[in-house]
Amino acid sequence: DLSEMGSIQDLVTDVKRRKLKVCVLVNAAAVWCPAYGSVTRSGLEVALAVNYLGHYQLVNLLMPVLESSRPSRIITVSCEEYSKVAAIDFPFLEAEHDKLDTQGVLRLTVESAAALASVSTHGASNPCVRVTVQEEAFETAVKKRTTQPTWNETFQVHDIAVEKSIHFSVISREANGVEKFIGQASLPLLCLASGGYTSPNISLQFNLPLVPEKAAGSVDKSKAAILSAQLLNGDSDLLKRLDIHDISQFRASRLQHAEALAKEYLATGGTAVEMEGSIIIFAVTKRLNMFKTSKRKIVVDIGVEELRNTTVNDRIRKKFPFAKLMSIATDPATPTLATVVFSHRRGQGDSLQRDYSLNFSTTKQRDLFRTLMVPYLVSTTTFERGLVAFCVIKKLNRFETGVRKLVLDIRQRKLLSIELEDYDQFSKDRFAQINKKEFNFNQIRNILEDSEDPEKVEINFEGGQRAYTVVFLLEELKVNFLQTIDPFLQQHGKGILRVRLMYTRPPAASTNNYVHEIEVAGKVKTEGGVMVPWAHTADLLVPEAPEFMKRDWDTSQAMVTRSEIGLQRPPRQPLWASRHSKLCLITFATALAQKLEARGSGVCSHIIDPGLMDTDMWGSACKGLGAWRKMLQKWRVDTYGKDPDKVADTIIKMVFDPEFETHNGLYVRHGGTGANQMTICNLDTASGTKIENPSHPNAVARSPANQARLWHFSTMMTSVTFDDQVYSAFLNLR
Repeated sequence: DLSEMGSIQDLVTDVKRRKLKVCVLVNAAAVWCPAYGSVTRSGLEVALAVNYLGHYQLVNLLMPVLESSRPSRIITVSCEEYSKVAAIDFPFLEAEHDKLDTQGVLRLTVESAAALASVSTHGASNPCVRVTVQEEAFETAVKKRTTQPTWNETFQVHDIAVEKSIHFSVISREANGVEKFIGQASLPLLCLASGGYTSPNISLQFNLPLVPEKAAGSVDKSKAAILSAQLLNGDSDLLKRLDIHDISQFRASRLQHAEALAKEYLATGGTAVEMEGSIIIFAVTKRLNMFKTSKRKIVVDIGVEELRNTTVNDRIRKKFPFAKLMSIATDPATPTLATVVFSHRRGQGDSLQRDYSLNFSTTKQRDLFRTLMVPYLVSTTTFERGLVAFCVIKKLNRFETGVRKLVLDIRQRKLLSIELEDYDQFSKDRFAQINKKEFNFNQIRNILEDSEDPEKVEINFEGGQRAYTVVFLLEELKVNFLQTIDPFLQQHGKGILRVRLMYTRPPAASTNNYVHEIEVAGKVKTEGGVMVPWAHTADLLVPEAPEFMKRDWDTSQAMVTRSEIGLQRPPRQPLWASRHSKLCLITFATALAQKLEARGSGVCSHIIDPGLMDTDMWGSACKGLGAWRKMLQKWRVDTYGKDPDKVADTIIKMVFDPEFETHNGLYVRHGGTGANQMTICNLDTASGTKIENPSHPNAVARSPANQARLWHFSTMMTSVTFDDQVYSAFLNLR
């Protein structure tokens, strides 16, 4: 029943419960010239509710199903009569909205929280929740030393408007009174009464992700786009700030790069370094044990990517591929000292290599060695072909750990975990068959830090996927990882807050549906022309619907006019109401097509005007007409009316014809007496391009201002819109 919001909600709930696909939605149902002054159970004017608002609500609620069933189509049945209304009557829509009782009593229960951040010095938190709604503020009790608090405290707010939002701030209150921020969330109430104002009570439970920023529960697309562009364009300032080494061009020019560094070092008076082609030799002192050191040569062979430890007589003691070098650590207390840390790869059967402690002759020599080696180190964060790779330690089981590459695929918006020995192959061929774990950025719910282990992070996913815990080699690397991935994530984190809402509508008052409001202090004009209060205003009788239909107010005895006693306009004439509702429908369908095309949702929306139909419903448009005008209307229908079956065939063609898949928002007029005879009003069929100023839909329906304002009023009246980020966030939280 399109006149009842609850009935529409029940239909959509049933479709989703049965997991049905909806590939085609034809908005054909309508009423024409309903009885004068007739309204729905919600108090809305019938033509507006059935011809427009019902379709609006159904389309918006079914949109997730339509998009999941794509390619799918929406066909909206038009009527040329819509163009006989000059403009959308927004004051009328506002008056209709005022009829709906959108204020009620809200009972809010703050139940519990989970996985809160530990912000107190003792390793936990003392959390409490501060709730702000409209002009009122509430606060729960403080729970001592916990990150999993339970409150179950209920607050009540009267006369709440469902278009408002509730703001939650979770804080930790220390013993000395200091407050430390944990996280916050906002819960939009726009759709609290979604599904109809006929249901007296609605109880909902929400899991609210707590976020550090005000824009809760969404991806900052601008930040993600900017960071992505900067990385892909090799922004040197950004890469330097995040300590990321761009090796996209490095591999091809690595010999020239090393040669240039060595020549620059020698040209500036550097010593204890020799260069032989692609080989650079460093004279160093190697510590053998706590008491003994030895003069050595450290040979960096760029050509074969190998590090060799040789004696001063060039006898090779050990050699290591660059891929086995984990990191090079320096000590500010000993400026010439560098420690080479080696990685141990699982499954290779080699023993654990001890660190190399090397003492260089000068700090400048040490820095050259480190600069040469940084691009080859396992621990170096690298950027290549859209991949940002971080080195981490992953616990494999109770006794074993392994080194992994945690990779951010900027182009594909994915997070990958790859075994160290497989990363080189993957960086060259992304389709290589290797052992890896892969997650989309939008699967990541939050990334939590560990207060006890500053290098450790826990990555939590949506949908029950096990958390992924890794340890970075340095805290600075962890910070760089978080800064790099953060713009691409939904702003979740800092834990989850569980709340429950009970929304109760006030009982509907018994009012006359034909009169909205009468000013109590009516005025009357005296003989001297002075306006004074009329003493008998309270004695006015509100006539019943039939009386009100037949005649105006009887104010002859009081000598006052309708405007002087503040009586609002009577119900609209049935023909105007029908035409106006169709204008709203065409404006909505036109805006819908534009939104769907912009989203790339795979859903097409088109409009068909069947023209004059040969049915028995012609009499509905003749109410109140004289006998001869009724006869003329019947002759017109019999002579020019189209066969409904033929029009239905045209609609079927619009559903299946591929031509209606390449464009969105086509306005079709059924022509002739046969099937499939149509004219597309807003498409140049010769060139296949849209007509800029078509006859249909008309300028009123195409106006962006009208579309935006109508969509806003429709959202307010139905509490539904698929296009609103706030509404989308609301649905995701339920």
